[in-house]
Amino acid sequence: MTLLTLSNLADIDSLGVKNSIYTLAKSTECPPHLPLLSGTEAYAESWIVNWHSDPQKCRLTDVCCYSIADALVSGDGQIWIADHLITSPEVMPIYVARGLELEKGGSARLHRDRKLLVRTISEPCLVAIGHGTMVYGHFLIEMLFRLMVAQEALAKSGISYRVLLDRESPPWLLYILHHYFGVQLNQMEFFRPSVERVHLRHAIIPGRVLQDSGFHPYANILLRRLLASLPAAKLEYTSRRFFILRNKLVNPAAPSRICVNEPQLAAIAARAHGFVPITIENMEWRDQIAIFQDAEIILGQAGSGLHNALFSSSSSRLASIGFMNQIQSQISTLRLQRMAYLTQNVELKGKFSVDETVFGEFLERVCG
Repeated sequence: MTLLTLSNLADIDSLGVKNSIYTLAKSTECPPHLPLLSGTEAYAESWIVNWHSDPQKCRLTDVCCYSIADALVSGDGQIWIADHLITSPEVMPIYVARGLELEKGGSARLHRDRKLLVRTISEPCLVAIGHGTMVYGHFLIEMLFRLMVAQEALAKSGISYRVLLDRESPPWLLYILHHYFGVQLNQMEFFRPSVERVHLRHAIIPGRVLQDSGFHPYANILLRRLLASLPAAKLEYTSRRFFILRNKLVNPAAPSRICVNEPQLAAIAARAHGFVPITIENMEWRDQIAIFQDAEIILGQAGSGLHNALFSSSSSRLASIGFMNQIQSQISTLRLQRMAYLTQNVELKGKFSVDETVFGEFLERVCG
C-alpha cells in the first residue's frame, strides 16, 4: 500500500478538501539564544556552550489553526486527509515523523493501523491525541500550546467542539483539561487507537507553537494570557530557590532513569545555598506553576519537571543536571532565562550518580 504524505499544510488545497485557516501569528525571525550563566561553561559540553552563544539564522513559520472537513485520525495522533498522511511540521514534530519510518515507506504499525475499522464523529472535534499527552513535559511543550491556539482561534467563531482524547489519557491530563480549560466530561470524545480509527467530519487541527527551530514568540502571549486566567496561589516557602526532586519517578511512557544520590545532592544544595527540595508531580497544577513563577533559581534533573520553567520569568535562573535535548535551551530562549548545564560524567540512563564535589562547585557558579 503506497504511503502518500503532505509535508506542507499550505498545499492542503491541492487535496480538494474544504478547509479554513485561522492565522494567529505571522512568521518571524528566530530570537537570539542567551549565553550560559557566566562561569558555568566548563561544566557543559562545548557544543552546548556554542549553541547558546551562536545567533539564530532561520525563520519561524506562521502559527495557525486549521478547520478541515473529513479528516481521519489513527494511531498515536496521525492525521490523514484524502488518503495523505499529514507530515507537515506545523502538526507533526520531527521526532514523531522519524519514529514512523517514513523514509522506508512507513512503519509496520502505521500500516497496520490503516486497516482498523473506522468510526465517524459528526460534531466538530479538536484533535488532542498522540504526542504531547502521555508525558507531562511533552504536554507542556506541545499539547498545552495547541489547546490554547485552538481556543484563541475559535473564541469568536461560535463553533462548539468536542476534544478527541486517547482512552488511556493519564488522569492528570483530564484534570487539567477539566479544571483549567473548562472541558466538561461530556465534551471529551475518547478514542481507542489499538482497535479503531476515527473519521472527523469537521476536524480542528491547531498548529504547533514549538517549531523545528524553537518556540514562536507568540508562545509568550499565550502564556501571559494563561497565567492571568489562573486563580491566586499562596506559597509558604522561606526560600525562592527550589531543587525539583525526581525521586524514583518512573513513567512507562518515558525512558527510565534514577539518580541514586539525588538525596545527597539535595542536602548539599539546601545546606550550602538555601535550596528547598520539593516534589511537584502530586501537587495541584496551579501550585506547581506558582513555584516556578516565583523562583529565583530552579535546580533539578533534566526532564519534564524543569519544563515548568515556561511559567518562570526572565529573572529566574535554571540549572539542569544532565542534558536530554535542546528543549530546555529553547525554553530559556523564549523566556529570556539564563541557565546552566552540569553534563560532566552525567548520563541520564538507568541508575546513575553525580559527582558530589563537582556538583558543589557547579552550584557555586550558578548561585554566585
